[in-house]
Amino acid sequence: MTRDRVTIITPYPPDEWNAAVELYETTTGPFFTTDWEHVRGYWPDLFTEHDLYRPGLRFLEVGCFEGQTTRWLLEHTKATVDVVDPFTVERLGVSQWDRFRRNTAGFSGRLRAHNNYSSAVLRRLRTPFEFIYIDGAHDADDVLSDSVLAWPLLSPGGVMVWDDYDWPGDAWKRPKTGVDAFISCYERHMIHGPRGVQYVAVKR
Repeated sequence: MTRDRVTIITPYPPDEWNAAVELYETTTGPFFTTDWEHVRGYWPDLFTEHDLYRPGLRFLEVGCFEGQTTRWLLEHTKATVDVVDPFTVERLGVSQWDRFRRNTAGFSGRLRAHNNYSSAVLRRLRTPFEFIYIDGAHDADDVLSDSVLAWPLLSPGGVMVWDDYDWPGDAWKRPKTGVDAFISCYERHMIHGPRGVQYVAVKR
């Protein structure tokens, strides 16, 4: 479907693969193979509540895939956004990096992409962030590691959001297991927010 000049094809069955590739090659502008906009439906209220629309802020996104959330942040706020991703997922015969660049074109002045694994990048970052979004590898140990490394980078009063909190599967494959383990250790340092598909915490 097309929404506000953004092309989204989801789902696309194997027998429609060639048509999807042709559509990618013959259109311009942002092009996404998944659509998770409904998951962020509460974000405008969340950002208003925590004053995340004001200028001069820095946001961090761990795991950006095709850049749909990245684009939302850049279009709806005045923040500078850092993204961390190894960009290894190819779709439509196009590299993840090329799809990400296409989907975030026009925002290079406010966007910094770290093309590496979060375990390496998060240890090097020093500047505090007012908003951090965790949506990288979904195995519980990876989510726990990303959380522990990212939390010191979050400013007091800053907001951290974990995606896919309700992801199904074995415990070790679920983000919830990693998030819950992190919360059990850091709970005294945070205020809990909405939970469901996503989990939200505010740093004290």
